[in-house]
Amino acid sequence: MLERLEQILFAGRWRRDEAMWRTWQQLGTYRLAVMPPELGSVRAVGRVTRIYQAARRGSKALVDFGDPIGLQDTWWESTRPPVGAWVVVDVHLWLPPGTHSDEQVIWVDAWASTFTASMHRQAMRHQRRMHKLEAKPASP
Repeated sequence: MLERLEQILFAGRWRRDEAMWRTWQQLGTYRLAVMPPELGSVRAVGRVTRIYQAARRGSKALVDFGDPIGLQDTWWESTRPPVGAWVVVDVHLWLPPGTHSDEQVIWVDAWASTFTASMHRQAMRHQRRMHKLEAKPASP
């Protein structure tokens, strides 16, 4: 009875969380295993953690691309990404000389899509629910 009540009360949330979970699974194909190349671009997913320079010509932001790449300095030409959002971008590596910080910078060539900051939380909540249902013994 309690399970049926939960299904009725949380059906909308379940569907939204399931959609976010499916999206998160698809984004997994864009997680970088190595640094992007200097020439040519590669599609990557990351979370914008901070904007530390905004100008008319673009923005510098710290983006967390996850393990093993980690937090990287990025340049967004003519745009400003939302802080906290998950972004799917086409990127390439821009090495010194020529960078303002004399550090490597990941240059954002194209911005493919953006997802809310809560997407990962919703996806993980749905995954926990699925594991709980799988672990539950069948009722006689």
